[in-house]
Amino acid sequence: MTSRDDSDILLVRDLVTAFDTDEGQLRAVDGVSFRVKRGKTLGIVGESGCGKSVTALSIMGLLPYPMGKILNGEVLFEDRDLVAAPADALYRIRGAGISMIFQEPMTALNPVHRIGEQLSEVYQLHHKSISRKEAWDRSIDMLAKVGIPSPEIRVGEYPHQLSGGMRQRVVIAMALALKPKLVIADEPTTALDVTIQAQILELMQSLQREMRMSIIMITHNLGVIAETCDEVVVMYAGRIAEMGSVYQIFENPQHLYTCGLLNSIPRLENPRKSRLQTIEGFVPGLRELPFGARFAPRSPHPEARSYVESDRYRTVRPDLVEIEDGHWVEDESCVRVF
Repeated sequence: MTSRDDSDILLVRDLVTAFDTDEGQLRAVDGVSFRVKRGKTLGIVGESGCGKSVTALSIMGLLPYPMGKILNGEVLFEDRDLVAAPADALYRIRGAGISMIFQEPMTALNPVHRIGEQLSEVYQLHHKSISRKEAWDRSIDMLAKVGIPSPEIRVGEYPHQLSGGMRQRVVIAMALALKPKLVIADEPTTALDVTIQAQILELMQSLQREMRMSIIMITHNLGVIAETCDEVVVMYAGRIAEMGSVYQIFENPQHLYTCGLLNSIPRLENPRKSRLQTIEGFVPGLRELPFGARFAPRSPHPEARSYVESDRYRTVRPDLVEIEDGHWVEDESCVRVF
């Protein structure tokens, strides 16, 4: 699962990320490993609090300092370990090699600076010789590329003057301005209506084909995963519960958490006003994480209660096993489909 392949642009191996708190050091990402192939899209899906965004911030080297830190693991981007890389090297890689589309564009954009100034800054920071006019002209071209009408006017406006969909397009323009090889999209369609969501996803796929870039799509929306991704990582409580191709995950889910997520999707064939299926319980807090299968307290499997009460639940971490080529799942009977 963690061996190097020439088609990989990113390889995350045994990543452990923790935060220092008043209650001690708490792990938010606990031994996560996955790969992203060149030109492909990897989806990371799970409920809020499962460690998706912390994983992204760990890759980018943007963990809050000094509380957040990577305790173990490697993040290999084109064979270079970003965990061990010095700050100035990470500075050069961000934007030009790896860029990130943040979840809420209104907080990602500075409200007191014009759109053109913020987009021009991306070019000027990485190309010291570029003139302000050239950076401004490139900004107009980039806004046009992401489908913003009258870009020569929009560059002079402030974020609050744009709609939510327009602001998201601006954030995408900033992320793609330097033609990065890998883009991390953290909930890029959250808070947008379904029509705008579809437009944003279509835009990202179009730009991906044009620029031949790889994407990590972080979301809790399985519909987005099905539409855009080639591979899927299902995260739960800081660990990987299941991982495989989008077809394996949707057609043959093997973890009960994955099954619960898929069953919670509203379907047209369901009777009108029928109650949606849910996963009982909540994601455990960082202070409450056991060594064993973390989904077990919420598992519908009849053996789950006795497993949770056992020493094994408190002391033994389940392995990820490969049940078919490229399809990995947590190996514990009370969270597996057999």
